[in-house]
Amino acid sequence: MNMKKILLGSCLLFGVMASGCEENQTVSTDEIVSKTLEARKQIASYAAEGHIRTYEGKNLTDDSVIQEWYDTNGGKRRIELKTNDKVTRTVSDGKQITMYQDGSDTAYTMDVSADIQDGMPSQKDQLKTILEKVKGTHQVDVVGNENMLGFNTIHLKAVPKEKKTLFGESEFWIEEKTWQILKGTMESGNTRTEFLYTKYDSSPVFTDKTFQLDLPKNVKITPLQDANPSKKVTLEQAQTELGLPFLYWDLPKLTLADTELMDLKGEFNRKELTLTYTKNQVPYFSISIFPTPKDASSFPEAQTVKVRGIEGYYEEQIRSLIWDEKGMRYSLLMTHPDLKLEEMLKLAEEMKWTSSK
Repeated sequence: MNMKKILLGSCLLFGVMASGCEENQTVSTDEIVSKTLEARKQIASYAAEGHIRTYEGKNLTDDSVIQEWYDTNGGKRRIELKTNDKVTRTVSDGKQITMYQDGSDTAYTMDVSADIQDGMPSQKDQLKTILEKVKGTHQVDVVGNENMLGFNTIHLKAVPKEKKTLFGESEFWIEEKTWQILKGTMESGNTRTEFLYTKYDSSPVFTDKTFQLDLPKNVKITPLQDANPSKKVTLEQAQTELGLPFLYWDLPKLTLADTELMDLKGEFNRKELTLTYTKNQVPYFSISIFPTPKDASSFPEAQTVKVRGIEGYYEEQIRSLIWDEKGMRYSLLMTHPDLKLEEMLKLAEEMKWTSSK
């Protein structure tokens, strides 16, 4: 399971009945968005099933079925994703998360903490993340009201204010009593992702086995950190591991707070260095450095900018700056809210190499 992938979705109109639009709105769009985002802290127990479909242009490229179970008693969760004949199961018993793909000889585990629990978000959690990202960059309007699975929903449509945005046109169907998102669609470039709950039980009955994962006897259980091990390194050690010199900052106004090297397996299969910088003891930005991928992709929906005289890309909604230079890709995430793109580009001019070329 790719934990970084943002799943959205909708599809399959089976079970969805549109009751038309109502012109009289008693709640403003801003209030709807605020209540929906606030509701992520007050999710009640539920069991649900839905569909996720991804399109490239008009072509369907991915069709998945997802099932979710959530118990507020202990924060237990179970998510099962079926794509074609592959089923990935992720279960949290409130203390430990276990991930397993049917047919594999390895299952992965990690201990639960507040931030890790957020690492296995439900579909509506992810839709709320998208809604939070677009509320400032899109024009969000109420389209109307629809009845969906027996729930009254408010239909929102978000249209980008600028042409080049990471997230394109998006739509959300929000249940107006609990402010949970039951359906969503999102466009990004030529890709459209749709998600729709086709079953939703707000009064589920769980058994002792609901949040247990029965694994075949031959399956090896491995801590997730062992699958992609990381270690603290010096800059000199990092250059040896990466095989090439790389750019970094050595400035009095910035502190290099952390230097971590990951040995990524699977689809990435590379070593990746992450440098975390603070300013006045406050997180300022982080930058990941790794060899430029052979199939280096472009970012058509991002803003094209000049970084150190080289063409780079800036994705405003996630405040990410990306460029390739002398065999290395630099992927920077601006974490401090007051750090602006213009200042970051100036800082990039002050980078230095770990060794002479």
